[in-house]
Amino acid sequence: VLSLAMAATVQAQLDREIPQYGLCEGDLWRHSVAAALSIQALATHARADLPAASFTAAVLHDIGKLLISRHLDLSTLDQLQQARDEGGLAGFRAEIEVLAIHHGQLGALMARSWGLPAEIVHGIEFHHDPLAGGGGVCHVVHVANCVAHRVIDTGPCSQGEPAPEPTSLEALGITAANLEELVETVSEQLDEILERYAVG
Repeated sequence: VLSLAMAATVQAQLDREIPQYGLCEGDLWRHSVAAALSIQALATHARADLPAASFTAAVLHDIGKLLISRHLDLSTLDQLQQARDEGGLAGFRAEIEVLAIHHGQLGALMARSWGLPAEIVHGIEFHHDPLAGGGGVCHVVHVANCVAHRVIDTGPCSQGEPAPEPTSLEALGITAANLEELVETVSEQLDEILERYAVG
């Protein structure tokens, strides 16, 4: 119930254009849906049961990008863009370089302020660095995010996104073949959803 309510609540926010990240209207929402679908697909492939917090954390994992895009001045946003374009840094590494904090950490602060369970907060914060997060829900959301990036290109900021951590794949019992199956399954499911709701 929490997952469905939270998804409905944040849809309008995630559906917005975020030019600071090279995201057109709907891009971030589609990526979030793909990540959530990845959780469902992972549940059929993973060796162990997935934490209950995984779905909600996957939907919200990039919510910190909204905070960055809204509250930073143009000069700082330009520095982020330069770090990505000229420095060749992936999105979250550019944030660390320029801001000394990344969108996962900011998203975790937002989730904590909303009173969400600690496991959801943890999954959001460490979705780019699951080893630092100690595994668990962090492994799950990390792999879901990587699958979602494979399924849908979310603009320039998805360029340079690393492959899933081998430790995360191993923890979930996901092989290279499984990963390709996940990408194919999620891609098909996302296409069906977008067609059903006429979301392009």
